Amino acid sequence: MRAKPQSYDFTERPGDFSDEPKRRADNLYGDGQHPETAQAVANALVMTCEALGLSNRDEAMTQLVARKIIELAQRGLKSPTELHLAAIKELKPDPQ
Repeated sequence: MRAKPQSYDFTERPGDFSDEPKRRADNLYGDGQHPETAQAVANALVMTCEALGLSNRDEAMTQLVARKIIELAQRGLKSPTELHLAAIKELKPDPQ
């Protein structure tokens, strides 16, 4: 049985990311008609930053991750897990 992706309530997470990712995603989809996408982007950002060991939302790498996840959402990826896995894949250095 596959575990359901965890949903994060950013209002209860003081410190590292608070509600910043969801606010940015809401701004991107500004009309308020895409709350599921905004939440998926926010959840994927938290998942990806945790996987990469990033905890400061102002770090350049965190900003890069956020831009990549938003780009992937604009390409049509919808679930937090899809966004997270695709971001990790695209951000991972090419082994040579």
